[in-house]
Amino acid sequence: MSTKFLLANDDLDEDWVDAVAFDAGEIFVFAQSNSDAHAVAFKIREVAKNGEIPVVHFDSDGVLGEHKDLAEYLRERRDWFANALAEAKADRDGLSDDE
Repeated sequence: MSTKFLLANDDLDEDWVDAVAFDAGEIFVFAQSNSDAHAVAFKIREVAKNGEIPVVHFDSDGVLGEHKDLAEYLRERRDWFANALAEAKADRDGLSDDE
């Protein structure tokens, strides 16, 4: 979905960052999670000389992170998931069969 679509559909306000924070057409929404309101977008007006496009990760509260390209964003998310899984495993390892 383009920012133009988001601006034209006010009923999506609860699921998206206030779209007026971006110029129409500035950001193309790449993906949205079904489990929460997180979204990933390309800043298509800021293409680097090497062809890479900056990525913005945001939710209904605002921008969560800006990355120089998709690879950097994906590495950050991979690391986040790895840490979350490690914390969950450590929590489970501390439980006994009686808990």
